[in-house]
Amino acid sequence: MGMRHFPWFIGGLALAGFSCATYDGRYQFQPQPQLSEAVLSQHDASGSNKIVARAWVSLDGLRLPDPEQGLGRELEVSMEVENLSEETLRLAAQEMRIMTAGMVKLDSPRFALVGSQDIAPGEAQDLDLFFSLPENRSLHEINLSSLTLLWAVYGHQGPASGTVTFERKARATNPGALDGPFAAPWFGMGIYPDRRCLIVNRPRGRRGL
Repeated sequence: MGMRHFPWFIGGLALAGFSCATYDGRYQFQPQPQLSEAVLSQHDASGSNKIVARAWVSLDGLRLPDPEQGLGRELEVSMEVENLSEETLRLAAQEMRIMTAGMVKLDSPRFALVGSQDIAPGEAQDLDLFFSLPENRSLHEINLSSLTLLWAVYGHQGPASGTVTFERKARATNPGALDGPFAAPWFGMGIYPDRRCLIVNRPRGRRGL
């Protein structure tokens, strides 16, 4: 690492130690953000699929364990869900799940949002999801090379669901190259701090999640 990166590396570690989550730089995903549409399970009167909501989705990364908070490794997903229907829709946050390339299902995420899971017509809601990885499985077994998120909303017409798939970015072949903003090649792993530690009022969703 060149000296020009050194102050930022120290600053990053300081931020990480100041109750900020960090991410494993080996696991970054693309493309993002992605647009996904939620389609009703039942066809409408015309026999076509009805889109009732859409979401801009980003897979922020693999969070490192936080022993102080009692948290293990987690995949973090950020969403902005917009209600396109004429009725109030309810986010089914705890029913959302991820299927890994290793056919491991990650479900029952913890989540964070401001306000209610109910979304009024024409309105949008921001949602952060945190999917725990099984502690008894290695990352190789879980296989994070491809991840598919299934998300859903509910209304009077029944459930509507959508999917979105992310691929893991290829790592740099140069052993001295930075893998993340605060990479440590000699440890074989880069880290980068929680976006909330560095950015205040960051734009979300279609405005740049």
